[in-house]
Amino acid sequence: MIIMSTPATEATYQNARKYHYTPSKTPDGKSMSDEQRYAKAEELYKLAADAGHPFAQNALASFFQEYIKSNISEPCKSELKNYKEYCQNIMKYYTLAANQETNKDAAAEAQFALGYMYMNGDDGVSKDIDEAKRFLHMAVKNNHPSAQTLLDRLEKMSAGTRKTKVSKTKYRKHSHIRSRNRRRIVKSKSESKSKSKTKRRQKK
Repeated sequence: MIIMSTPATEATYQNARKYHYTPSKTPDGKSMSDEQRYAKAEELYKLAADAGHPFAQNALASFFQEYIKSNISEPCKSELKNYKEYCQNIMKYYTLAANQETNKDAAAEAQFALGYMYMNGDDGVSKDIDEAKRFLHMAVKNNHPSAQTLLDRLEKMSAGTRKTKVSKTKYRKHSHIRSRNRRRIVKSKSESKSKSKTKRRQKK
């Protein structure tokens, strides 16, 4: 999908960043509560994101993630009124950015974020190692600086899981042999004791 952002959209995105990251003040220096500032930042990010600005799409998804992590404890996530909506929007805007063909840096950022989400089962996404690898491979292709490291880590985790499964299979496969050998040893010891008792009786 190719969407070109306009100078006006870029200005909206930059304005959103000012509201988001300027503590207690509007871009023109007036006092503003954090709640008002964040609400304005979200509004402007959404305008730019819906107009196709790739970094605004990433920023809005990240903004929702930040809100969830700051305001919702793990046990209460399912009880949050808008939690599912936040998760849907995180997936929606990261996916839009990941499919951007005009800006590989923005696409790589979104692909890395989606890979991380699928790797850990974060933000309403079910854990899916194959999907995680797919997005991380895309991010590597687009030269994301941390994607290869995370992908290598994921590959090692997958390899470790496979080895554990193989070891358990081998253990189960040969367990009957070990059990049979133990029975033989016990039987042999028992016969040996019996013979020893018989010899002592004969001597007497």
